Amino acid sequence: MTSRSLRRSLLGGAAFAWLLLGASLASAHDGGTTGLARVSVDRDRVDYQLLLAQWPATLPDPARDPRGLVDALSAHLSIRADGQPCPPSAGRATPPAAHQANLAIELSFRCGRPVHELTVRDDTFELLGNGHHTIARVEWPGGDAQFAFQPDRREARFEITGAATDREARPGGGFTSFLALGIEHILTGWDHLLFLLALMLGGGRWQALLVIVTAFTVAHSVSLALAVLGVVAPPAWVEIAIAASIAWVAAENLWSRGKPRHRVVSTSIFGLVHGFGFAGAITELSLPRTDLALVLFGFNLGVEIGQAMVVALLAWPLLALARSARAVPVSRTLSAAVLLVGMALIVARV
Repeated sequence: MTSRSLRRSLLGGAAFAWLLLGASLASAHDGGTTGLARVSVDRDRVDYQLLLAQWPATLPDPARDPRGLVDALSAHLSIRADGQPCPPSAGRATPPAAHQANLAIELSFRCGRPVHELTVRDDTFELLGNGHHTIARVEWPGGDAQFAFQPDRREARFEITGAATDREARPGGGFTSFLALGIEHILTGWDHLLFLLALMLGGGRWQALLVIVTAFTVAHSVSLALAVLGVVAPPAWVEIAIAASIAWVAAENLWSRGKPRHRVVSTSIFGLVHGFGFAGAITELSLPRTDLALVLFGFNLGVEIGQAMVVALLAWPLLALARSARAVPVSRTLSAAVLLVGMALIVARV
């Protein structure tokens, strides 16, 4: 690749890069946030704790106005026992500190009667944005269940004395809710989507593309499982490494003559990194081992379904592009744009 054609590719990709960068940064700050909730039921009392790693500036300052923060949450959370509302009786907010990186908001509800059927409705998306999801663990004497609350799945019911009353809330992980969470996680994760785009811009026949995508799938499935099962702790620098993987693969597309060499090897290595990124959505919930396998399977299957949707959407136009006379300049321009975005994400995450 000549220096002149490289300059053209970089300049041509700059405008597109601005669009991609705006979407990527917006996604990083406005969507994809995860709250971790623990709901404990003890006879007629329900205790709710929400942990947030980040929250919008529109919420009351937890250090200056903890009461306002508690009131804001209680106004968007509904607890019912056997169909009857349980009013909040107490609450507190604990700001992040050296021993606790997350903001913790705790609410207590008194139901006036022993709880047999618990209904939880989570409308916190109106406070935290539609890209937010709350992963909840509900515990009671002799049982527990998990559920992933999302904007289109705001309510779940749990039979405290037996099995849950709906499929999404059954003890065993809320399989379909975690399946949906996995699909949403990949489709709203601009960094993962940019990496897939960079991989596919490397060229090659559909057989080679299938091998590369399979290598990425296997690698991130392995690291996701290791992280969720507690075998390996995701490193603190994983988000920076994900941004670096985007820049690296895009740079390979620019500087390699023809198909980049050793793409399967580098894809597998970066797939391990992306798997640790996927794991962040569920690792902090401390799910019981008896339910963990089903939750992991549902979430990972959702990620794979979402990834397959993206690959299928991009494959046809990119394979058509590869047969056209403009294949090289267009793919280099797009790779240059992805490279610039990857470099910007590295700077933003350091």
